[in-house]
Amino acid sequence: LPAVVLDGEQTQPLLLQNYGEGVAVVRVEPSEPWLSVTPASGLLPPGGSRTLTLAARTAELSPGSHWATLQVRLHTGVSMTTDVEVIVP
Repeated sequence: LPAVVLDGEQTQPLLLQNYGEGVAVVRVEPSEPWLSVTPASGLLPPGGSRTLTLAARTAELSPGSHWATLQVRLHTGVSMTTDVEVIVP
């Protein structure tokens, strides 16, 4: 997964795609309490995709750059991570 940057924005879309042949049960977990993802879990049909929304509660953060990690877990035990940078003006 590519890194995601929220530069002064409070929300950012993130596209998940299932390139497999079976239904994927997906759960996305942010590493920091000021970052959330909606929906945090769901089903992806074979060849399907879903747009998730990342949201940063920037009022809780001081100005500058803040980092978090998103972990995407599949029901098969496969896990992927991506870094999220939130830049607070």
